[in-house]
Amino acid sequence: MFRKTKIVCTLGPAVDSEVRIRALIDAGMNVARINCSHAEPEMRERWLGWVRKIADEKGVFVAVMFDLQGPKFRLGEIRGEAMTVEAGDSVIVGLKKGELPIQRPEILGALSRGRKLLIGDGDVTFRVASVDGPISLVCLTGGEIRSRQG
Repeated sequence: MFRKTKIVCTLGPAVDSEVRIRALIDAGMNVARINCSHAEPEMRERWLGWVRKIADEKGVFVAVMFDLQGPKFRLGEIRGEAMTVEAGDSVIVGLKKGELPIQRPEILGALSRGRKLLIGDGDVTFRVASVDGPISLVCLTGGEIRSRQG
C-alpha cells in the first residue's frame, strides 16, 4: 500500500531512548525531525544512529530532517522586570529606560522605514517609523517584552 501522507515526528528529550524511537518507527514514522536548536551534537548523533539502525532492522526507509535555526538575535537587558507595549505605542531603540535594547549592528543596519521587527518569536511586532537620528518603532501587536528575547 502506498500512502501519500507522511508522518513526521520531532525527536527530543521525551523520546531519548532506542525503545521510544523504535515505537515511533513501529507506529509509522516516515520522517525523524531533529530540531538542532534544542539538541546537543551528541544527542543528534545518538538519535540518528538509532533511527538508521532500527529502520535497517525493520527494512523500512525513514528520512531524517535536521531543522536548522536561521539567524536569531537577542535583545539586551531590559531595565526593570519587563517592558509592556500596546498597539500604537512609539518606542525608541536604545539603552535608556523605556527604550528597546538592540545592540547588534547587523539588525540596526537592516532596519529601514516601513520594515517589520518581530520580538519573542513574533508575539510582539513593530513597524520601523524612522531611521533618521534615533531609530523609532511603532507597535503593531502589543505585549510584554523581556530581556534576552529573540
